[in-house]
Amino acid sequence: MAPEVTTRRRRNRVPPSTPEVINLSDEEDDDIKILDIIPKHTPLRKRKRNFEKGESSNSSNIPFVCEICTETKTTKEAFYIRGCSHAYCSDCVANYIGSKLEDNIVNIPCPVPECKASLEAQFCRSILPAEIFEKWSKALCEALFNVSQKFYCPFADCSALLINDETEMVRNSECPNCNRMFCAQCKVPWHDGIECTEFWKLNAGEREKEDIMLMRLAQNMHWKRCPKCKIYVARTMGCNSMTCRCGCSFCYNCGGAYTASGCDCWKLGNGTPQHPQVFSGRTLTNRNLIFEEEEVSEEEEEEEEEKEEEEVYEEKEEKDEEEVYEEEEVYAEEEEDEEVYEEEEEVYAEEEVYEEEEEEIEEEEVYEEEEEEEQEDEEEGEEIEEEEVYEEEEEEIEEEEVYEEEEEEQEDEEEEDIYEEEGEEIEEEEVYEEEDVYEEEEEDVYEEEDDDDDDDMY
Repeated sequence: MAPEVTTRRRRNRVPPSTPEVINLSDEEDDDIKILDIIPKHTPLRKRKRNFEKGESSNSSNIPFVCEICTETKTTKEAFYIRGCSHAYCSDCVANYIGSKLEDNIVNIPCPVPECKASLEAQFCRSILPAEIFEKWSKALCEALFNVSQKFYCPFADCSALLINDETEMVRNSECPNCNRMFCAQCKVPWHDGIECTEFWKLNAGEREKEDIMLMRLAQNMHWKRCPKCKIYVARTMGCNSMTCRCGCSFCYNCGGAYTASGCDCWKLGNGTPQHPQVFSGRTLTNRNLIFEEEEVSEEEEEEEEEKEEEEVYEEKEEKDEEEVYEEEEVYAEEEEDEEVYEEEEEVYAEEEVYEEEEEEIEEEEVYEEEEEEEQEDEEEGEEIEEEEVYEEEEEEIEEEEVYEEEEEEQEDEEEEDIYEEEGEEIEEEEVYEEEDVYEEEEEDVYEEEDDDDDDDMY
């Protein structure tokens, strides 16, 4: 016969359209079997009561269906979200948190879209792997700072979180994690010798350290860049008209490309920009002026080159003199160092001799001390042997005395025994004598009695 089944429902409770969990407690000793249907999204307190309705001792094995993986799980594997009524299996909650962290979402909401509750790291720690919990905690700490204050180390192999808590503008900074320099304003590796505004004017492919060093070298050497292909060009001699290997013609003075009217750095009397190698050729006057300016510019360039050569020569002489002076100083220092070294060697040799003598003295002292200790040990050994011999003699004497005392005691005991035996013999003899006397007296009495009897008879 099939067991009876009774369904218990709370009042004012709308039955669900699709049951999610069936809670059936079944024990051999129960007369009533309880069947409870738990609806979808049941509040936490109600769900707990529903689980507590059955009287079965295996309440932790009651099944429920996780709404994420749609697999049947036990209540022991369930994780209840704090602040709302929803529960899922622990593995699904951990995977859900991990996916949100991968999407850089720190404040993780409940999986139900209309629910306003959110997951808290401290209550989810027991179900999360250590690396996910650490990642979540770190992200929560980073979220406490303003976006303007925090940034990451620009080096890809570091990427440590950095906090800019300075009130003043700081540019040259050092990462405390990788100990490399970077610009705190540009958030890039340190661009030495170039301002931030100039740095951002550069193309994206020209912001590396090597590119900046090349640009500084070009500025110091007065190199110019081709306006078309951006290749650096160095003028060794001649006029300012330069032709790059890409075919572009430009002015070495201003760096601008030539046009039909020349460049902007050559101004004629009428204000028309011209260049010595590119001109319209419409008037002879302009052409003559251009050639005159060319000659003047060439003379000025030659004078500048001579001045530069003289300056270079003077600088070279000064450097040579400084080098000679430095060499003399170095030589003098080396001589002084040699003298000091020789003195130090002599002192060191004396110290070594002194140390050797001290070591020999110490060895002799140690040897003497060892000999004294050996002598003392020998004397102590002899004294100990003498004491042992003396003790043995005393023991022998004591043994002899004890033996003599024992012999005396034995003799005394023997004498006492003999004396006691003699006393006993004397006593026995006296007793015998007394008995003899008594017997004699009795005999005398008997004899008298006999005599009296005889007299009476007669």
